[in-house]
Amino acid sequence: MIKILFICHGNICRSPMALYYFRRLLKERGLSGVIQADSAATSTEEIGNPVHHGTRAKLKQAGIPCGDKPRRNRKYTTLRNSKETQGRERSTHPAQGASDDKKRLFIL
Repeated sequence: MIKILFICHGNICRSPMALYYFRRLLKERGLSGVIQADSAATSTEEIGNPVHHGTRAKLKQAGIPCGDKPRRNRKYTTLRNSKETQGRERSTHPAQGASDDKKRLFIL
């Protein structure tokens, strides 16, 4: 199983949008059982909050269902030690240039 984790600062806007869009692509291509995707935050500011209303509106406009899963945080040490492929935006990357992440980390 390939695991992909989409990460942004609060896990209420960018990473959930990427997650739900990506899951739709997986379903359309019959890859849901091959690739597992999830999302997480680099901060704790939005823990327990739902997906942002603007993100919900964009996903709804595209016909993509969006869950009400509470937002969660992942510590960078957990990410570094995981086998997950990770995606983040440059401004929230907690360890720019970490050499051990180069094969698993994709800056979006």
